[in-house]
Amino acid sequence: MSNGDKDYDRLYDLVRETREELRLMRDNHLAHIGADLSDLKTTTAVISERLKGVEDFKDEMEGWWREYAKKTIAFVVIAAFGATSAAGLV
Repeated sequence: MSNGDKDYDRLYDLVRETREELRLMRDNHLAHIGADLSDLKTTTAVISERLKGVEDFKDEMEGWWREYAKKTIAFVVIAAFGATSAAGLV
């Protein structure tokens, strides 16, 4: 074998080893991404479950405030109407 062939063989081995290392790094990276996505899905599900109680409470409070506002507005309108009616009688 000539020096050119030996250089070619060493270069070929180096390229092959580099490709194998890159393939291994890629596979490890993809495995970590998959694990991270799985953890993210689990965390998101847990947060969503915890927020359901908060959302239910918010909806309950909004309903309560709407009822309170309706009653207050009705009282103010009735009181104003009654005051103007009473003033007209005097």
